[in-house]
Amino acid sequence: VLYHGEADWTSDAMFIQKPIRRILEAQLDCDVLPADAFVDCGDFAHKMDIFKGCKATVLDDKKLYMNGESYGALIIPEAEALPGNLLEWIIDADKKGLPVFFVNARPVYASTIGSTINAKTDLDGVGKVISLDELVPELENLGVRDVSVQSEEKVLKVLRYYPYVREDADFEVFFNSSPSY
Repeated sequence: VLYHGEADWTSDAMFIQKPIRRILEAQLDCDVLPADAFVDCGDFAHKMDIFKGCKATVLDDKKLYMNGESYGALIIPEAEALPGNLLEWIIDADKKGLPVFFVNARPVYASTIGSTINAKTDLDGVGKVISLDELVPELENLGVRDVSVQSEEKVLKVLRYYPYVREDADFEVFFNSSPSY
Protein backbone atom coordinates (compact mmCIF):
# COMPACT_ATOMS: atom_id res chain seq x y z
CA VAL A 1 0.00 0.00 0.00
CA LEU A 2 1.47 3.32 -1.05
CA TYR A 3 2.01 5.61 1.95
CA HIS A 4 -0.26 8.66 1.73
CA GLY A 5 2.29 11.20 3.00
CA GLU A 6 3.23 12.91 -0.27
CA ALA A 7 -0.41 12.98 -1.38
CA ASP A 8 -1.61 14.38 1.93
CA TRP A 9 0.97 17.18 1.86
CA THR A 10 -0.12 18.42 -1.56
CA SER A 11 -3.81 17.54 -1.99
CA ASP A 12 -6.82 15.74 -0.60
CA ALA A 13 -5.89 12.14 0.10
CA MET A 14 -7.16 8.96 1.72
CA PHE A 15 -5.11 7.78 4.67
CA ILE A 16 -3.58 4.31 4.37
CA GLN A 17 -5.56 3.11 7.38
CA LYS A 18 -8.69 2.65 5.28
CA PRO A 19 -7.37 0.13 2.74
CA ILE A 20 -5.03 -1.50 5.27
CA ARG A 21 -7.90 -2.15 7.66
CA ARG A 22 -9.81 -3.98 4.92
CA ILE A 23 -6.75 -6.02 4.03
CA LEU A 24 -5.90 -6.98 7.61
CA GLU A 25 -9.50 -7.83 8.52
CA ALA A 26 -9.43 -10.35 5.67
CA GLN A 27 -6.23 -11.94 7.06
CA LEU A 28 -4.19 -10.78 4.08
CA ASP A 29 -0.66 -9.46 4.40
CA CYS A 30 0.58 -6.07 3.24
CA ASP A 31 3.32 -3.54 3.78
CA VAL A 32 3.36 0.24 3.63
CA LEU A 33 5.67 1.49 0.89
CA PRO A 34 6.95 5.08 0.76
CA ALA A 35 6.90 6.98 -2.53
CA ASP A 36 10.66 7.61 -2.30
CA ALA A 37 11.41 3.93 -2.69
CA PHE A 38 9.77 3.84 -6.12
CA VAL A 39 12.02 6.46 -7.61
CA ASP A 40 15.07 6.97 -5.38
CA CYS A 41 16.19 5.41 -2.14
CA GLY A 42 17.66 8.71 -1.02
CA ASP A 43 21.13 9.69 0.13
CA PHE A 44 20.56 8.31 3.62
CA ALA A 45 20.10 4.74 2.39
CA HIS A 46 23.14 4.88 0.13
CA LYS A 47 25.41 6.55 2.68
CA MET A 48 24.40 4.13 5.39
CA ASP A 49 24.62 1.15 2.98
CA ILE A 50 21.61 -0.45 4.66
CA PHE A 51 18.87 -0.73 2.04
CA LYS A 52 20.43 -2.76 -0.73
CA GLY A 53 18.00 -3.09 -3.61
CA CYS A 54 15.53 -0.72 -2.00
CA LYS A 55 14.31 0.86 -5.25
CA ALA A 56 11.12 -0.83 -6.36
CA THR A 57 11.38 -3.00 -9.47
CA VAL A 58 8.86 -4.98 -11.50
CA LEU A 59 10.22 -8.20 -12.98
CA ASP A 60 8.97 -10.60 -15.64
CA ASP A 61 6.71 -12.39 -13.14
CA LYS A 62 4.68 -9.15 -12.86
CA LYS A 63 5.48 -8.67 -9.19
CA LEU A 64 6.93 -5.69 -7.39
CA TYR A 65 10.25 -6.30 -5.66
CA MET A 66 11.72 -4.01 -3.04
CA ASN A 67 14.30 -4.53 -0.32
CA GLY A 68 14.14 -8.33 -0.49
CA GLU A 69 10.32 -8.49 -0.45
CA SER A 70 7.88 -9.26 -3.27
CA TYR A 71 4.37 -7.93 -3.75
CA GLY A 72 1.59 -9.15 -6.01
CA ALA A 73 -0.01 -5.72 -6.43
CA LEU A 74 0.36 -2.02 -5.68
CA ILE A 75 -2.55 -0.36 -3.90
CA ILE A 76 -2.78 3.41 -4.16
CA PRO A 77 -5.20 5.07 -1.74
CA GLU A 78 -7.27 7.86 -3.27
CA ALA A 79 -5.10 10.91 -3.93
CA GLU A 80 -5.81 14.01 -5.92
CA ALA A 81 -2.10 14.38 -6.69
CA LEU A 82 1.11 12.34 -6.52
CA PRO A 83 4.71 13.25 -7.45
CA GLY A 84 5.33 13.19 -11.20
CA ASN A 85 8.25 10.76 -11.01
CA LEU A 86 6.09 8.35 -9.00
CA LEU A 87 3.33 8.61 -11.62
CA GLU A 88 5.91 7.79 -14.30
CA TRP A 89 6.98 4.72 -12.30
CA ILE A 90 3.35 3.60 -11.93
CA ILE A 91 2.73 3.94 -15.68
CA ASP A 92 5.85 1.88 -16.42
CA ALA A 93 4.93 -0.77 -13.82
CA ASP A 94 1.45 -1.09 -15.30
CA LYS A 95 2.98 -1.63 -18.76
CA LYS A 96 5.13 -4.41 -17.26
CA GLY A 97 2.02 -6.13 -15.91
CA LEU A 98 2.04 -5.25 -12.22
CA PRO A 99 -1.55 -5.11 -10.94
CA VAL A 100 -2.11 -1.50 -9.83
CA PHE A 101 -5.27 -0.61 -7.91
CA PHE A 102 -6.37 2.98 -7.39
CA VAL A 103 -8.85 3.17 -4.51
CA ASN A 104 -11.85 5.27 -5.62
CA ALA A 105 -10.04 7.36 -8.26
CA ARG A 106 -6.82 7.96 -10.15
CA PRO A 107 -4.82 11.10 -9.32
CA VAL A 108 -5.78 14.12 -11.43
CA TYR A 109 -2.46 15.97 -11.41
CA ALA A 110 1.25 15.64 -10.66
CA SER A 111 2.31 17.47 -7.53
CA THR A 112 5.89 18.20 -8.58
CA ILE A 113 6.86 21.42 -10.31
CA GLY A 114 8.11 20.86 -13.82
CA SER A 115 6.63 17.38 -14.20
CA THR A 116 5.76 16.48 -17.77
CA ILE A 117 3.03 14.09 -16.62
CA ASN A 118 -0.55 15.04 -17.36
CA ALA A 119 -2.25 12.74 -14.88
CA LYS A 120 -5.71 13.15 -16.41
CA THR A 121 -4.58 11.78 -19.76
CA ASP A 122 -1.39 9.82 -19.03
CA LEU A 123 -3.04 7.69 -16.32
CA ASP A 124 -6.12 6.94 -18.41
CA GLY A 125 -6.33 3.16 -18.63
CA VAL A 126 -3.47 2.63 -16.17
CA GLY A 127 -4.30 0.16 -13.43
CA LYS A 128 -7.83 -0.34 -12.18
CA VAL A 129 -10.02 1.99 -10.14
CA ILE A 130 -11.80 0.08 -7.38
CA SER A 131 -13.81 0.87 -4.27
CA LEU A 132 -12.75 -0.13 -0.78
CA ASP A 133 -15.43 -2.84 -0.88
CA GLU A 134 -13.83 -4.30 -4.03
CA LEU A 135 -10.28 -4.29 -2.67
CA VAL A 136 -10.18 -7.65 -0.89
CA PRO A 137 -12.01 -9.57 -3.66
CA GLU A 138 -9.62 -8.08 -6.25
CA LEU A 139 -6.60 -9.13 -4.20
CA GLU A 140 -8.04 -12.62 -3.68
CA ASN A 141 -8.57 -12.92 -7.44
CA LEU A 142 -4.81 -12.37 -7.82
CA GLY A 143 -4.15 -15.33 -5.52
CA VAL A 144 -2.39 -13.36 -2.80
CA ARG A 145 -4.07 -15.23 0.06
CA ASP A 146 -1.60 -17.34 2.02
CA VAL A 147 -4.05 -18.69 4.60
CA SER A 148 -7.79 -19.13 4.93
CA VAL A 149 -9.44 -18.88 8.33
CA GLN A 150 -12.89 -20.40 8.78
CA SER A 151 -15.30 -19.92 11.61
CA GLU A 152 -18.91 -20.77 12.34
CA GLU A 153 -19.27 -17.18 13.49
CA LYS A 154 -19.01 -14.16 11.25
CA VAL A 155 -15.68 -13.24 9.71
CA LEU A 156 -12.92 -13.02 12.29
CA LYS A 157 -12.06 -9.38 11.64
CA VAL A 158 -9.98 -9.13 14.81
CA LEU A 159 -7.67 -12.00 13.84
CA ARG A 160 -4.46 -10.77 12.23
CA TYR A 161 -1.99 -12.76 10.19
CA TYR A 162 1.67 -12.07 9.60
CA PRO A 163 3.96 -14.34 7.57
CA TYR A 164 7.55 -14.18 8.75
CA VAL A 165 9.92 -15.87 6.31
CA ARG A 166 13.63 -16.30 6.88
CA GLU A 167 16.27 -18.45 5.22
CA ASP A 168 16.02 -21.25 7.75
CA ALA A 169 12.35 -21.11 8.81
CA ASP A 170 8.87 -19.89 7.93
CA PHE A 171 6.56 -18.65 10.66
CA GLU A 172 2.82 -18.04 10.41
CA VAL A 173 1.92 -15.62 13.20
CA PHE A 174 -1.71 -15.11 14.24
CA PHE A 175 -2.85 -12.69 16.91
CA ASN A 176 -6.01 -11.15 18.28
CA SER A 177 -6.17 -7.40 17.63
CA SER A 178 -9.30 -6.76 19.65
CA PRO A 179 -8.89 -4.57 22.73
CA SER A 180 -11.94 -6.21 24.37
CA TYR A 181 -10.89 -9.89 24.32
